Amino acid sequence: MTRRYHYHYQRRRRRLRSWKKENSTPSIIIKTKKSSRSPGSAPPRVDLRSVRMSSLTSDLLNSLGDESEMRSILEDNRDFLLEPLEVEDSLAASGSIYTPDMSRLERYQAYRKSVEERLISSKNEKAKKVLTAMRDYVLTFENDSPF
Repeated sequence: MTRRYHYHYQRRRRRLRSWKKENSTPSIIIKTKKSSRSPGSAPPRVDLRSVRMSSLTSDLLNSLGDESEMRSILEDNRDFLLEPLEVEDSLAASGSIYTPDMSRLERYQAYRKSVEERLISSKNEKAKKVLTAMRDYVLTFENDSPF
């Protein structure tokens, strides 16, 4: 497999994954063979935003050192990354740093503070590079909304 073919193959796979995630149901029901929960209780739910963020982070980790590939990944996921900051009525998941009454400026301030705290506490240099790349990309939209 040539390097050029591999690049385009990986890009198509990311776009397909992104499309599948955007067009999927809002939550996933996980079925297990044995369960300790009672028969009448609701099945566990997975936060799709967290799953997608994990996938994005993995893609960025796999692209470390290739700035153009990292930029491409971030651009492909721009709306996903900016939604909680730009869309006022986007639903804040439990444990979110955002509250429904926050202004756009307050959301960006909360984002900046949260990322800085995570960068300070992280011991993994590769994770720091990925987080820094995401932060720098997201904050380029702080003064000019793309929406």
